[in-house]
Amino acid sequence: YLKPLNIGLLFFTSDPSKYFPYARIEIVEFLDEVGDNLEEKIFTGPLHIQIRSALQYLKNNIIKERVKKIDGQAESNRFYNYPYEAIEESLVNAVYHKSYEIREPIEISIKKDKIEILSIPGSLPPTNNDSLKKYKVTARTYRNRRIGDFLKELHLTEGRATGFPKIRKSMKINGSPNPIFQMDNDRTYFLTTIKINPDFKIKKATDQATDQVSDQVSDQVSDQVKLVIINVKNTEKNVKDIMNNLKLKHVTNFRKHYLKPALNMGLLEMTIPEKPKSRFQKYRLTKKGKMLLEKIK
Repeated sequence: YLKPLNIGLLFFTSDPSKYFPYARIEIVEFLDEVGDNLEEKIFTGPLHIQIRSALQYLKNNIIKERVKKIDGQAESNRFYNYPYEAIEESLVNAVYHKSYEIREPIEISIKKDKIEILSIPGSLPPTNNDSLKKYKVTARTYRNRRIGDFLKELHLTEGRATGFPKIRKSMKINGSPNPIFQMDNDRTYFLTTIKINPDFKIKKATDQATDQVSDQVSDQVSDQVKLVIINVKNTEKNVKDIMNNLKLKHVTNFRKHYLKPALNMGLLEMTIPEKPKSRFQKYRLTKKGKMLLEKIK
């Protein structure tokens, strides 16, 4: 009649979710603002394997280092978009305090400017939202003492409520904003938010593509066309207005060297394209033209 303990099933079976449904870690990376485009990675297996595998994935794919030279100083300033120590402590804390009776995974959401680590439910009393704002959180009761013992033996936690100060300290050293720890009033969840280092600005692929297009266009555009772009700006102008502002008198020369190249390159468009020779015809910047205008500025 020998039966394994819950702690044995969580740490010494190949698939704990067979006994504790959704005992796993899910990483969801949002590739846009809406959430229509995302990538998902699921980590299963013994708890300590889940932790180490998820941390290795984050270290290899999400965490990035940047080196910033400082004038008059030999050593460069090195910092990360997210400090590894803060993510490690936050994830281990989530695994430690999650209830394995509730069929919900630990979810790590990676967004444009932050990482959110969600576990269910929240911390046990006397910990509350007010105490979570303090530098050191005093916890007297633990939901999973045996899990904490094993994680301590594996050097993944200390089990003495030192995780919160460590997270705050690593964020401060990295120059990152303070982390945010929060629960709802019913303690149904615990959410840790780690914001990106403000000096670590990551451009979207679309923004990078825009810059490349602007550079290419800018190199190909003549000074005459650039003058037209600057003159039109965000308004609609006819030929006479543009010529007067540029102090040009020869219409033929203006159309050949200024107006036509801008139209052919897709930098300008007609307000009445169906009647090219209309006396009410005006010209305005296209999206491409506005991009070039910003580049010229």
